Amino acid sequence: MTDDPLAPLMGLPGVAEASDHVRDALSRAHRHRANLRGWPVTAAEAALRAARASSVLDGGPGRVDDPGEIAQVSDPVLAGALRVAQALEGGEGPVVGV
Repeated sequence: MTDDPLAPLMGLPGVAEASDHVRDALSRAHRHRANLRGWPVTAAEAALRAARASSVLDGGPGRVDDPGEIAQVSDPVLAGALRVAQALEGGEGPVVGV
């Protein structure tokens, strides 16, 4: 007998097949070429893109000329969006630990 309280669900019709399908889909996502760089790099890029998009909605710049120079942001709206992204990641250090 298992200690897993959800184990009985696997006996319900279609649950085992759905679980296998989800496991396969998740494995494909993990092997996607964008994720092969490593999750921290992918997460950092996503956080920067989200902050920029949020900034644009509030009137910030539509482009960042050199993403490598993101530490020298002069636009206050984009800077604020980056601070929010940093806070959502735990508020310590860079947006994510890359």
